[in-house]
Amino acid sequence: MYLKLYLWGIGIAAIIGWLVTGAIILGTDPGQININIFVVFFASLFLAFTGTVCLIGFTIRVKAGRGEIIYNHMGVSARQAVLLSLILVGLLLLQAVRVLNWWDGVLLVAAILMLELYFKSK
Repeated sequence: MYLKLYLWGIGIAAIIGWLVTGAIILGTDPGQININIFVVFFASLFLAFTGTVCLIGFTIRVKAGRGEIIYNHMGVSARQAVLLSLILVGLLLLQAVRVLNWWDGVLLVAAILMLELYFKSK
């Protein structure tokens, strides 16, 4: 029961994130963007990516795991969704402020990968 409620909450949050992101893209003038719109855009994009990747990852884990307890997949899916979203939104944020170079992208991905390996070893 709680797992279904949790999955519905993640799905609704992801839909809200995508709707807010789309509203900002379609409803704002690029010349009039201030810091508040910038922060809300990247926060909603992070929420949308995280929810979508979490639901997709959970579905793949449940389909691939034969006879395993499905509650165990939720934590791993959520953690990996947050880390993947940090990579995607981090790279987009670096590009938005015009400081993204290939070595900065590699360092960001390597840092997040090391964080995932740390969590996996625990």
